[in-house]
Amino acid sequence: LDLARGTNERVLRSQAILDSSLESISSLAEGVGVVSHKISALQEALSQVRLVARQIARIARQTDLLALNATIEAERVGEAGRGFAVVAAEVKVLARETSAATSQIESTAGKLTAQIEMLVDDGRMNLTRAETVRTSSSTIAEVMAETRRGVMEVGTHAGDIVLATQGIDAQCQTLGSHIQDLATGAAESNRDLKKANTR
Repeated sequence: LDLARGTNERVLRSQAILDSSLESISSLAEGVGVVSHKISALQEALSQVRLVARQIARIARQTDLLALNATIEAERVGEAGRGFAVVAAEVKVLARETSAATSQIESTAGKLTAQIEMLVDDGRMNLTRAETVRTSSSTIAEVMAETRRGVMEVGTHAGDIVLATQGIDAQCQTLGSHIQDLATGAAESNRDLKKANTR
């Protein structure tokens, strides 16, 4: 009975630890899901950045062509277009710098997108793993609960056995007392028989 009680207490402690672990795993799975969602949102934002960078690069190319045309026109006009030619040259430099910057932005955004895609894949795999662990832990929790019920049932049966054993012990003691009385009576009868035989 004490063994059953001790086993039941150990099973209860294990169940509490498992429940706590299961709760942590559930929180972890939810956290992974939230992170995956945020990474997907970041991926979308980066796609927008790349789109805007391409639009800026297109505008920079058009500005560069306009500056080239303005320079040609300024040279054709001659002395009167000299100031305009200086401005056109500066616009051309600015357009080329803008084009180089947007190329760098596009390259960086591409690398970040590739890394984010890897993070999304890792997040999906981790979410799947967390769900698998959560399912396994739930199964283990069910087994532990079933084990606890079994131990409690064994404890109940052990208690019944102890009570039955105590009843049998009491009956054995009563029977032993009767046997002792019979033995005493038999010894007295034996003495009486010997006396009678002697007479």
